Amino acid sequence: MIKKPHDRSRVIQRNLAIGIGEGVMATPWVFLSMPGGFIVAALLTQYFSLGTAVFGLIVALPALANALQILYLPWVRPFLSPRDMALGPAWLNLGLWVMLAVSLPLLPTESSEDAANIFIIFFLLVSFCSSLIAVGWTTWVQSWVPSSLRGKYFGRRNLFIQTATVCFLLLAMVLLDAGEGQVWPFQALILVAVVMRFISILWQHRIVLPRGETKPSPNISWTKDLFAVWQHRPFRLFIFFMAWIAFWMNSFGPFAIVYAFDFLEFTKGQFARISIVATLAGACMMPLWGRWVDRYGCTRMIALSLVPWWLTGYVWAFLTPATAWILYLMFLVGGALSGGFLIGVFNLLYKVLPQGRTTAGISLNMALSSAAAAVAPVMVGTALAVLQQKAVDYQLVYRALFVISTTMVLLSLIALRRVPETVGRVPERFRLGAMRAIRANMMAVGLAFVTNTNLMRRRKHKEDED
Repeated sequence: MIKKPHDRSRVIQRNLAIGIGEGVMATPWVFLSMPGGFIVAALLTQYFSLGTAVFGLIVALPALANALQILYLPWVRPFLSPRDMALGPAWLNLGLWVMLAVSLPLLPTESSEDAANIFIIFFLLVSFCSSLIAVGWTTWVQSWVPSSLRGKYFGRRNLFIQTATVCFLLLAMVLLDAGEGQVWPFQALILVAVVMRFISILWQHRIVLPRGETKPSPNISWTKDLFAVWQHRPFRLFIFFMAWIAFWMNSFGPFAIVYAFDFLEFTKGQFARISIVATLAGACMMPLWGRWVDRYGCTRMIALSLVPWWLTGYVWAFLTPATAWILYLMFLVGGALSGGFLIGVFNLLYKVLPQGRTTAGISLNMALSSAAAAVAPVMVGTALAVLQQKAVDYQLVYRALFVISTTMVLLSLIALRRVPETVGRVPERFRLGAMRAIRANMMAVGLAFVTNTNLMRRRKHKEDED
């Protein structure tokens, strides 16, 4: 135990520096962990030629793991400290990615069924490991980052992570352009992510708590808490809004990437470029959205950002290879506006949660919205696969999907209007990681900058020091 004040301060400063470094080193791994991202989507659908049904199932696996956490967490938490939960599955996850990196050139490209089975098992295991890592890290990090520093610290950490994201996307652009149609660029990117993640986990082991860490006590009233949260009407309305929008966002995003590859003649390097555009736009606008949400309210900013952002979804239905350059403008708009939606729903969640049951409410919201997000790509992918075998205009089917899903996302504002926005400030100690499912969904729509972002921003309120 650290006794001297100056020793404790030195330990905290060291931990914070390690936290920034390990976040930067983990960035490529976080990016690749979401199969709806363009790199993994290109690997699965373009190189291994997996059909839309299998691709939709694989995209659903991270959301499925997030949905099931409400069932297995009560059994895991009594036996593992947050640190154990963050580091143990991290090594298992890393081992799985090492196996994929080494064996990738050996996987069968002629037999898509065999490749599909391998990737389904791989992403199923990886997704469950990642869900445990996220829960453990979310809890653990709050024990070594002082509450008075969290806003400033995570704002700075996000800046470094966004810079690392751009650098990784630049590397992806160069490699994918150089090795178009070959497997080695994907293998190289996975190896880069593996090596950097290895360093990231080693650095996490060097974090030492200023005070002794204790294992969490079992939550004996978990079922009771969940039932009480569900009885709270404003929270039920919020969950309906989030589940609805998660379903339709995940119906659109992953298959828009496939559409760009198959019908718009977009290369993987070009998709890396537009992802960089979205990342930079999001990084620039995120601080402004934070101030505007505080000033004008959550529901107003959600609507203000969601409407112009998703109106661009209709443009997908009219794009051709000659006009595909418009995607650069669309991703610029999406990157800039999506931050308002993300911060708005994040803050609104805490305003509708019943007091004293925050953990149960967050878990229930994540479980149900993630379940909706998991169902969507499976249903859409299966429908696309069936229609592809019939004598129909397959491109027209995609365009109809874009129109329908975009309309449904915009109609979610009807449900949003019924969610009461009470006056209240979001508790600082509960902010980390609460919107993992939403960040995953937005990653699937191509907004990579939110994937490893903690929704913390600097506040000059005295309460931050409490």
